[in-house]
Amino acid sequence: GDVKVDKVTVKSFSDGSALTAALQTGDIQGTYGLQYDNYALFDGNPEYTLNSCATSRCFFGQFNFESEIMQDQNMGIDKEGFCSVIMEGRGLPAKAAFPDSFSYGNEAVETVSYDPEGAKKLLEESGWNDTDGDGYADKDGQKLTIDWLTYPTRLEQPKLAEYAQATLKEIGIDVVVNNTSDHMTYAADGTLMCM
Repeated sequence: GDVKVDKVTVKSFSDGSALTAALQTGDIQGTYGLQYDNYALFDGNPEYTLNSCATSRCFFGQFNFESEIMQDQNMGIDKEGFCSVIMEGRGLPAKAAFPDSFSYGNEAVETVSYDPEGAKKLLEESGWNDTDGDGYADKDGQKLTIDWLTYPTRLEQPKLAEYAQATLKEIGIDVVVNNTSDHMTYAADGTLMCM
């Protein structure tokens, strides 16, 4: 027989509050990419169904290794904290781009863990020390500053940038966050690019 297909309208939201409000009022019937801190508004409510699983969709940063500053590795980004605090436990700290269900996923990969003291030590070994007492490492009169480029349409990306900004400040790195929908214009110049 004939299959009746209702008209489907797809909307795009760059404002997480507007997306949440649209779901609450019934203006939209479903969403992908709900802001993690808004899950609590729907969790346990019988009018809503939440589905999730570990996927290869992840938050990641691309480092510009052509920059001298980025040659010095550090362990200053708290992935576990981002998953537990910003994502409210709904994400997994990634070692790689694929979950454990892949034979080459998270458990098959080794990486450094968040270690702010170890990161500080690496910076100091590379000549980065806070010689002027402003809380930021410097070398040869240059403050250790990196640019973090992000975009607003994936709602947790700016939050990831701000979270990294806070944790990297603790080890003496100044992070300047540039949150723009025109991120590709700036990509070539950034010291660190968040995608």
